[in-house]
Amino acid sequence: MAHVVHIIPVLAPGGAENQLVTLACGQRAAGHRVEVLALTSDPRSSNELEAGDCRVISARGGVRRFLTAYWRSRRADIAHAWMYHGFLLALPLRPFGRAKHVWSIRRTNPRSSGLSLATRSVIATVRTLARYGAHALIYCSGAARREHSRAGFAHPIEVVVHNAVPDGLFAVPGQVAGGADESRDNVAVFGCLTRWNPDKGVDVVVEAWRRFLDAGGRGELVLAGPGMTAANHELQALIDDLAADTRPRLTGATDDVAAFYAAIDIYVSPSRTEGFPNVVAEAMAAGRAVIATDVGGTREVVGEAGTLVRSEDPEALAAAMVRVAGDATLRTTLAAEGSARCRRLFRTTTMVERTDTVYELVGVTPSAPTR
Repeated sequence: MAHVVHIIPVLAPGGAENQLVTLACGQRAAGHRVEVLALTSDPRSSNELEAGDCRVISARGGVRRFLTAYWRSRRADIAHAWMYHGFLLALPLRPFGRAKHVWSIRRTNPRSSGLSLATRSVIATVRTLARYGAHALIYCSGAARREHSRAGFAHPIEVVVHNAVPDGLFAVPGQVAGGADESRDNVAVFGCLTRWNPDKGVDVVVEAWRRFLDAGGRGELVLAGPGMTAANHELQALIDDLAADTRPRLTGATDDVAAFYAAIDIYVSPSRTEGFPNVVAEAMAAGRAVIATDVGGTREVVGEAGTLVRSEDPEALAAAMVRVAGDATLRTTLAAEGSARCRRLFRTTTMVERTDTVYELVGVTPSAPTR
């Protein structure tokens, strides 16, 4: 089996970071030798990796130990770097070892207005060095590949490997909870698990919620994730004009996403841009009807098993919320089809197998003995 070293600047709970953990643990279960190098690491992510028998080395645990492991990683079969800053971190190893370098690109739009000037500078650098620094590029969606190509990224080996939904989030086949109980007279609980960033469209879902209520809709909107608290004064200003009993419930960050999905009926994604929207796939896998803006890789996730609307169109989003909330049969159908689609396309084993094909393309046979 292959010796794989994953390289990432910050290892903490987050979309791309969680996918690293999922892939690394899946690779270890498949027999690979797996290490993860990070400048800083959150105990939650480190503990999950170590529980999966993956070795984690962080500079926070000792700079000398980290540098030693970093230098030795040039002898691995694969140096798998994550996100733009991770590519820079891995780059110095490229001339000195036998490791094949694979870069995982997790965003859709490298020209997004939500990016800082520093991040834009890093993107410009890695775009120029991609052909030299990487033996292959992995994109999380076809949309991400297309947008990066338009931005000047080019490489002879570019492969789309979709993200995976953790096995524990899948609804049991035949027991999908398709939405609000009809006994509640179509009072639906909508949920959005996100973070405070212009790209995530929180302002859009709040305006859609206002229009949903104006149209006579009944229900509750739950906003969860970093920044989704009353302490966020910008968010509070968006909802202050709503009656107290109709304001979105702000629950903040959560470590128990399974409980979040279990507590809602319909998932709403109002994003302006997405690479591969993990939360949309998770909600579908958990057996929840999904309404999402048609951006980035969202269509690749949803297919025909959800409701897609135009980006930055609160009126269209509100209309979809009214329609799905008022049709229990539709909710049940979407929930069942969505869960089945995710079970078919977005399992950890599928992600591991697809990643192995990339390793094979750069000359590493994963089934060969580790050197």
